[in-house]
Amino acid sequence: MIYRIKCCLLLLLWPAFLAAQSIEEGAALLREAELKRQPWPVMTSVIQLDDNGPAGHSTHLYHVFYNADKVLLAYMSPAESGNLLLMVKDGLWFYTKDTRMPTRITPMQKMSGSVSYGDLTNLSWKDYVVTAMENTTYENTAAHLLHLAAKNKSATYQKVDLWINKANKRPITAVSYLLSGKKYKTIRYTKYNISEGKDVNTQILFTDHFNKDRESTVDFVKIKSEQQLPNRYFIKTALPEISNEICK
Repeated sequence: MIYRIKCCLLLLLWPAFLAAQSIEEGAALLREAELKRQPWPVMTSVIQLDDNGPAGHSTHLYHVFYNADKVLLAYMSPAESGNLLLMVKDGLWFYTKDTRMPTRITPMQKMSGSVSYGDLTNLSWKDYVVTAMENTTYENTAAHLLHLAAKNKSATYQKVDLWINKANKRPITAVSYLLSGKKYKTIRYTKYNISEGKDVNTQILFTDHFNKDRESTVDFVKIKSEQQLPNRYFIKTALPEISNEICK
C-alpha cells in the first residue's frame, strides 16, 4: 500500500520535476548565449546603426563602453556628437550637450528607427527569467526555444521568445511582445565573427511591427576587451565633463 502511494506521488510530481529541470537547463543555455553578445564583462564597441525610414536612409555612429551592469554610450555622428546615454543597473539617463542635467528615460523608448535605447545598452538577458524551454527547429536548424518573461516593468520588453542554435549556442532570432501580449519586434542575429578568439554576434536586424515593419540594422564594427574603464564614465554628475572629453 505504501509502495503504491509512493508510486502515485512520483507520477504526480514527475511532470513538475521535468519542467523545473528544463527551466534550469534553459537558464544555463541563456547564459551561454549571452556570451555570444557580450563575451567580456568589460569591453568597448563601435556601433553603426542604419535605418531606412520615410525620410530615407540614415546612419548613426556610437562608441559604447560596457562595464558589467554599467554602460556609457557616446553619440559620434557629427549632428549628435556630445550626447551621451548612461545605464547604471536599472537606471537609464540621456544627456544632451546643450543641457546640464541628464534626463531619466526608459529602455523601451525609441533611439532611432526600430531600435530602442535598451537594445544597445543591455546586451544580456539579465532582466528576464526562463519560463519554459522547447526543442525545435528554426529555418531547418536544430534549435532551443526559450520563453522569457521580464522580471519587472523596467525591462526593454515584457516577454521574449528566443531561438538559440542547438549546435553552437548562437542566438538566432528573438520575438518580443508588449505587456498586452501583442507582437512588437522581430530581432535577428544575422552575423557572427571571431574577435580575440571569441565567437561574437556582430550584426542585428530589427523589424518593428508597430511601425509598418520598419527595419534597422545594427553593426558592431569593432569589439574589444578591456582590462578596466574609468569609474567616472559611469557617474551621472560627470557626464558634462565626459561629453567634452570623449566627443571632441
